[in-house]
Amino acid sequence: MMQLKETVLSFDELEAIRLIDSEGVEQNAAAEKMKISQSTLSRLLKAGRKKLADAIVSGQAIKIQGGTFKMEMPAGKRLGGRGYSYS
Repeated sequence: MMQLKETVLSFDELEAIRLIDSEGVEQNAAAEKMKISQSTLSRLLKAGRKKLADAIVSGQAIKIQGGTFKMEMPAGKRLGGRGYSYS
């Protein structure tokens, strides 16, 4: 099997995309949740979207990494269930 090139997406870029594009949270509220400024959130969102678009168009693998974080299970969700699949 051929080795794919990778595009690296940071956890912060992923979280910005998840909150805005997947959850539909407004930018100001998303910035508050992430404890960053709205301008930083906007920068992360723009960079993350560009990386995803480039990877999809170029057929690259998307690798998510970087930073220190704590994942919490949202209320009413379970691993492997419908919707939320982080582990």
